[in-house]
Amino acid sequence: MTKDEIIGALTALSRQIEDYAASGAVRFHMPGHAGVAFDKLPDALIPAYKLDVTELDFSDNLYDPSEGGPIKSACRALAAIYGTGATVPTTGGATAALFAAIAAAASHDPERAAPLSCDVTRQGSNIASCGSKKRGVKFLCARGIHKSAVYAMAAASADADFIYPDESGEYSSSDFAAALKDGAYNAVIITSPDYYGHIQDVALIASVCHDAGVPLICDAAHGAHLDFYEGGRLSPVKNGADLTISSLHKTLPAMTGAALLHGTGCFGNFDMLCRRMARSASTSPSYPIILSIFSSVAFMYENGARLTGELARHVDYAKNELRALGFLLPGHKISDPCRITISPPDGDGRAYYNYLSQKGIMCEFTDGHNVVMIPSVLHGEREFEALISASCDYVRGAGAGKDKEEHKHKNKNGGQQFSPCVHVKTRPKRAMSLSDALLCEFETVKIKDAIGRVCAEPAAPYPPGVPILMPGEVCGEEEAEMLMESGVESICVTL
Repeated sequence: MTKDEIIGALTALSRQIEDYAASGAVRFHMPGHAGVAFDKLPDALIPAYKLDVTELDFSDNLYDPSEGGPIKSACRALAAIYGTGATVPTTGGATAALFAAIAAAASHDPERAAPLSCDVTRQGSNIASCGSKKRGVKFLCARGIHKSAVYAMAAASADADFIYPDESGEYSSSDFAAALKDGAYNAVIITSPDYYGHIQDVALIASVCHDAGVPLICDAAHGAHLDFYEGGRLSPVKNGADLTISSLHKTLPAMTGAALLHGTGCFGNFDMLCRRMARSASTSPSYPIILSIFSSVAFMYENGARLTGELARHVDYAKNELRALGFLLPGHKISDPCRITISPPDGDGRAYYNYLSQKGIMCEFTDGHNVVMIPSVLHGEREFEALISASCDYVRGAGAGKDKEEHKHKNKNGGQQFSPCVHVKTRPKRAMSLSDALLCEFETVKIKDAIGRVCAEPAAPYPPGVPILMPGEVCGEEEAEMLMESGVESICVTL
């Protein structure tokens, strides 16, 4: 497709719905607001209501698009932009895309080796097994997966084994390679980049997976911008992932819920991915979100390389200024060039977060030690200067009412202290499979009363939604301490 054809395909549906909204047609169809403003409706929402339609003759069907229709044409344009076999949009966010990816991989049937034994867990290794003797659908997962991936595996009646990171949060490709020799897996699931902006060596992990004949699913929900940065050199799609989840709304100018599922190789089948997505998403997708998917990608297609480059330069400048003030930044081998994760000189991430909020700077998240910021490609110099100025004031003592001399980092090692759900410190014991635990009757108890009990739901601080305890794992004293440290007050346990 030519550039003009791509832009035309991505904007066709917007033009048709805008024309319909301007026509003044009487709407005897869903949704019930009929495009009419009413008392109590905020003025800012009126334009969106006018564009909020349903599946009509001209507006197509997101998960069953007609040949030659505006949605299928737009999806072909998406595949051309991202260099995939197929790219399917969803208004259900990364969660819907993860469900679809895992469902697609669940039907992947590599040649099976002997079933894993109950004692496959290696003492002192970074590999932990669910201990199931039965053959069936099973995934090999980096421990730092999002809880929605856990629910998606359970929906596929799947079990999981886990690979743990080292103390720096890095996952070793050799750990994946060793585990893939032990048994047959439907796929490997990793998260890259994670909430803190840590990027794994996707190309190396993908190579190990493919050598074993196993596909790689990469949850890149926080990496939608990477497809446009420096030719996509950090993009999981470009680095060999077979199924990649891209949550546009997290880092690009798209509405909340806008996401894409990319498929390559044998997973680059548009009809198959649409069928999988239809099983996990609403049959009434939001048309304003659909329009924001196509328009934001069209915008990034034309401007993304320049804007992500400018954003990375702004972020690098801000990081250098903050580092000079005594802030700590991650020392990952590969970091998201457009994400800011910092810990203030006194180590009090909550106080720093609150101080920035008082100054009109709203950040994404604090884990109590670090503050995570997600800059936008629409930000410019003004926003970063405001951040640096407020941070200077905080360091001078305005933030916590302390003298500058009192600002000393609380981490005795002098480095950043990350949430234990990202840098996992324990290896919880497993009592039953993910699926079995999620089907059990359960009760909700305080953390102190959960010790020795079996977790019935992913126990995760949110954000970032990465479980400290997986369903079926036993809550020990260390896990309970980590949960309380992360602000989790109660969890679901089996009866």
